[in-house]
Amino acid sequence: MTTSAEFVTASDGMETVGDVERALRTDLADAVRSELTGAGLPVGDESGAEVEVDLGDDASGGVFVTWRAGSLHVEDANRSLIDGGFDDAATRRTDVIGTAMRDSMITILSAAGFEASPSDDEMRPLALRVHPRGGTSG
Repeated sequence: MTTSAEFVTASDGMETVGDVERALRTDLADAVRSELTGAGLPVGDESGAEVEVDLGDDASGGVFVTWRAGSLHVEDANRSLIDGGFDDAATRRTDVIGTAMRDSMITILSAAGFEASPSDDEMRPLALRVHPRGGTSG
């Protein structure tokens, strides 16, 4: 099975995982996509769940899922940010949606036996990190 997960490679000079770990992370991303799709969530579309495989061989590497709000909400929030409205209703709404969907996806994935938790990566503040059953890879 091929995955349509987005791959993030390490920056210049950063170590990437080997072939075995890459395959494990890819398989995990496929399983996550399958579980979320089975729960009725859109995955890999313009909006919905985005599954990302970070190939870095460091604490920031692994499998992450982020919820992307629909284009109307994103455009409203972007317009607001451009206008300096960092704490207005449009920006707060996209944050609330992202947090609610992250928490819902954690519940769905945990019920399926995955280890899922909010990401501790400051570059992915509304993402969740997923580990396989048993917590070894990703």
